[in-house]
Amino acid sequence: MPRPGTNAFAASVARGIAVHQDSLEFGKLSSEICWDAVAHCLLLAGFKAPAVQLPSRPLLVNTRDPQILSAAAMGNVPEGHVIGFFTQKPGDSPIMYHQMIATGAGAAAGNKNSCIGIGSPVGWELLDLTTLNWQPGGRVVGDGGSDLSVHHRSPEGSLPIKSST
Repeated sequence: MPRPGTNAFAASVARGIAVHQDSLEFGKLSSEICWDAVAHCLLLAGFKAPAVQLPSRPLLVNTRDPQILSAAAMGNVPEGHVIGFFTQKPGDSPIMYHQMIATGAGAAAGNKNSCIGIGSPVGWELLDLTTLNWQPGGRVVGDGGSDLSVHHRSPEGSLPIKSST
């Protein structure tokens, strides 16, 4: 069994909530904006709250983190990593568009996922991100033709772990 405050435990919590749709936590995550739902899931998994106060776009992942360039690369993203989708207009800085938690083998859990071109508009769910509309150069075409870059970061080492005291 993975221990709290680890990537494996974060992935386990994310999967467990998605399959227990009658739970209070499913309702809580399904009612939040995607990045707040990811931050809340990480709290449940034993990580401390991000430095950014909720509600906001917690900086759990950014465009300086490794980019996922293809469906095959998505299949290799370690479980528990935060996945960030970013949009950017010419001459502007990248803007956080969507966040999820990798659950392994190309899958991820998140809420309000339809913006990335698959999934539901509301509800914490597991999705196979290898089926996204991947384009050459590592871009994904999301809902409404949005052009997205996809990046990932481990919460281990980037978020403090709750103390046991």
